[in-house]
Amino acid sequence: MQSYIEYLQNNETDINIIFIDFMDLSFETIKEYHALHDYVEDKYQPDKANYLFIDEVQMCPKFELAINSLYSKGKYDIYVTGSNAFVTRDLVQKYSLPDTLVLQHLSEFLMDNVSNLTSPNKVSNLLAANVTPTNHVTVGRYIKYLCNAFVFYDIKRYDIRGKKYLESSEKFYLCDSGIRYAILGIRNMDYGIK
Repeated sequence: MQSYIEYLQNNETDINIIFIDFMDLSFETIKEYHALHDYVEDKYQPDKANYLFIDEVQMCPKFELAINSLYSKGKYDIYVTGSNAFVTRDLVQKYSLPDTLVLQHLSEFLMDNVSNLTSPNKVSNLLAANVTPTNHVTVGRYIKYLCNAFVFYDIKRYDIRGKKYLESSEKFYLCDSGIRYAILGIRNMDYGIK
């Protein structure tokens, strides 16, 4: 983000850069979505190209409401970044998950098997064989939660002859492959192209 801001400053004229870093206590007072929206609107300059950069956006609850409102005005070129360091903690809290070990091992398994056909039954058997007892119902629910959190997305198999989706196996892809390499390292480099 900082590199792009520097690029804009060095190569563009008549620009207005609005930068917010929620890790900086200077922005503590706008960690509420109405305040965020008002702050950005106050910084808007109508005679310039307005760029909005927000770092660690997840620290402002309901930030998406402010961002959607600002985006709908068509006045800003918007860039947001956020950390997923809390994607496990947030899921555990949101869904009151009793077993974080299953969630962790399931996530690692899915990351290591990007684009492979996967079923909750197969995963639960593999986890149980590796001393993480669980069942296919729990695994299926946890996979759904991971997809709802936009960590993974699934691609269903399609039966051309029967013209219906097959429910037994799906392929899962990581929304950000950087997460995989941050957690699992660069072993078994797999870009999910199959």
